[in-house]
Amino acid sequence: GAGARGHQVSPNYIYGAVPYTAPRRIVITALNLATGDIAPDEPFTDTEIAGNLHMDGFPEAGVPFRLEVPKVVLSKDYSQLDIGEYSLQFGGFEGEGSIGGSLGEPLALKGDIDTNDFDLRALLTSVGIEAPKTTDPKALGKVELAATWRLEGGAMVIDPLTLTLDDTRFTGTFARGAGEDPVGDFTLRGDN
Repeated sequence: GAGARGHQVSPNYIYGAVPYTAPRRIVITALNLATGDIAPDEPFTDTEIAGNLHMDGFPEAGVPFRLEVPKVVLSKDYSQLDIGEYSLQFGGFEGEGSIGGSLGEPLALKGDIDTNDFDLRALLTSVGIEAPKTTDPKALGKVELAATWRLEGGAMVIDPLTLTLDDTRFTGTFARGAGEDPVGDFTLRGDN
């Protein structure tokens, strides 16, 4: 099968296509926030946030989003977080997973995410980003992700990582160190 090992990506390259420092106006319409009873020292339950997100380049109707979290446990001192499960929808993207860990210094969170197969070209277009030019105009039409991740003190590890791009399934890991100029390291193996 196809494989890649030891490829490095700097954060400037990852974010280089979209100027992430440029100020942008964000508008949310049709906002709906629902939650169960809120009581001191009790978990938040049955929380849902939904609406339409509007930014420059988005369609006039906006991009619909929804976040559902059945239970959030936050310690009294706000130092520990436990989201046993969540589901997220943004346009044609859907994901579910969990998040937990320490919110102090250093930040230490871990979790997992599993997505639907979504059309990356359509998702990028819906948020005003031109999809990359490819030889095959159908490329990036089916993307799916399953990952277990850990973020600790600015460093990030994704292991295991399963990424499906069209007809190819990649498995492997990703690691990025902490510090001033971190570098990402992918180890991927493809089946096609």
